[in-house]
Amino acid sequence: MAVLTAWDLVAIATIVLGILVTLRRGVPKAYGFGVLMMVVFAIDVASQIWGRGPSVSRDLGFVAGDVLNGQRLWSPLTSIFVHAGWAHIIGNLFILVTAGPALEDRVGERKFLVIFFLAGFAALVAHVLLALLTPIVSLNSLALGASGAIFGVLTAFAVRYPREKLPLVFYVIIMVPSFAVLLLYLGLNLFYMFTDTTIAWWGHFAGFLVGLGFAYSLPSAGGVTTRPTARGLPDAEKLAPYALSPDTRRILERIRQFTPETRTSDDAQYVDAWLDKFFAKATCAQGHAFARRGLTARCSGGETTIEFARR
Repeated sequence: MAVLTAWDLVAIATIVLGILVTLRRGVPKAYGFGVLMMVVFAIDVASQIWGRGPSVSRDLGFVAGDVLNGQRLWSPLTSIFVHAGWAHIIGNLFILVTAGPALEDRVGERKFLVIFFLAGFAALVAHVLLALLTPIVSLNSLALGASGAIFGVLTAFAVRYPREKLPLVFYVIIMVPSFAVLLLYLGLNLFYMFTDTTIAWWGHFAGFLVGLGFAYSLPSAGGVTTRPTARGLPDAEKLAPYALSPDTRRILERIRQFTPETRTSDDAQYVDAWLDKFFAKATCAQGHAFARRGLTARCSGGETTIEFARR
């Protein structure tokens, strides 16, 4: 039976509290998890400097054999938020805080959480299956880090929004289409899956499969298939009378950011996602829901029609 140190207990409490805070409505999930990972990493570093015995990352990481024997049952959750070193956490954070908020803005907080955690847990399931069925990894090998979860997030975003730009470090930071970023990481991962057993590359691939599945299955928030054209932008002021809740007012502020002066070629997809969110939450004066088609919305009761194209 594993014996937890004081440092371990502090880290576990931090993870639980950090998750609960990040799950609160309105808290940016990608940034929240990023901050949590940095705090836990600082606790791990402190435990190695001033503590005795195994590091926090070792105690809170996932070991398939232990979990299958009913031990370290906290580790499927805690292992996502601990990392093996500076390069490990910096690499994960870079992708999380670039692709993560971009995906979260488009599919919403709940769907982002589902993708993140399902991809993270799928990576651990892949690790267990490999340990049980193949000689690639041992039942006693350690798996830790958010790489599987983050790979799922990156995949869902890049497949659904392939032309959107994400930063890539290549001597300097350059902006490239998200699909190119995904192909680069996927290619490296596929290569190392068959050449390196020190990192859970197969778990990363499991996260990729989860993200791929979600990229093709996630519906739009408003259930509308017709998209605004790149030639038109919405007039936020025409939507203002229907922004009656904190959520709709917050979304309207996002929509206001899209102007002819700052428009890019990919704004149609951005605007569409925010309009879907707005009309999923907004209601007509009589309480009926809106149905949107392009830059026109109509109450389901037929009493109100809004033409909100920018003139």
